[in-house]
Amino acid sequence: MWKHAEVGRKTYLKLKECVDGETKTKEQCRHHGMDDFTYLQAYVYLMEESSVTNDVVLDVNKDVSRIITSQHSRFCLNVSFLQKRFDIQLVAEAVGTYLLIFAGCASVVVNKNNNGIVTLPGVAITWGLTVTALVYSVGHISGGHFNPAVTIAFSSIGRFPFKQVPAYVIAQVAGSTLASGTLRLIFDGKHDQFPGTLPAGSNLQSFVLEFIITFFLMFVISGVATDSRATGEFAGIAVGFTVLLNVMIAGYYYLIRSLIN
Repeated sequence: MWKHAEVGRKTYLKLKECVDGETKTKEQCRHHGMDDFTYLQAYVYLMEESSVTNDVVLDVNKDVSRIITSQHSRFCLNVSFLQKRFDIQLVAEAVGTYLLIFAGCASVVVNKNNNGIVTLPGVAITWGLTVTALVYSVGHISGGHFNPAVTIAFSSIGRFPFKQVPAYVIAQVAGSTLASGTLRLIFDGKHDQFPGTLPAGSNLQSFVLEFIITFFLMFVISGVATDSRATGEFAGIAVGFTVLLNVMIAGYYYLIRSLIN
């Protein structure tokens, strides 16, 4: 597969991709939630040239900082995740989940301990803003799942490696558990001030609401995170606003029980 790239002052060099390298890169991109790989849509080149020919071989094992996009490229290709270590991804996922549960549930506890001072809209805004901030801060490292449902869903459609699902779920559970423990240490009060697992509605209402809000959340995430036609820069905002709306809709019945699992 041959492409051209502009190097320096309108100097054009032919680029040659290794078939094995291209296949490996595409697989890794699919595992990290990217759709059709954008090498075919962007002009890319390496700053390292072969000493034998003018061909530049794209090797995914090289330092990805050497891979950049041409100024004439229609798309900006971000492949930095190719070099990320899995343990760092797990730490990012655990920390992100910790901060999400800490901030979101803290707003619920403060609201309960202070006679509704935060209000339901305030709680919803807290959850939405926290999700948005975390997607932009650690999403490029771990993918920003923060939710076993998201991890399993991505794996089921081939956007995330199945063998990594257990580790991600463990990291998410660990992060949320630590966040809950931290809140219990910080906030004193009666046990009934921590009612996060007690839905106010009937079992049928709980089932219907859980189905709708989970579908709504996954529908938006799938649309903005797995489709190359979507504007990726706004993914965090879209997901954050979806969480905000879900809390506004179902917060009364759920008391923010399982919206983010």
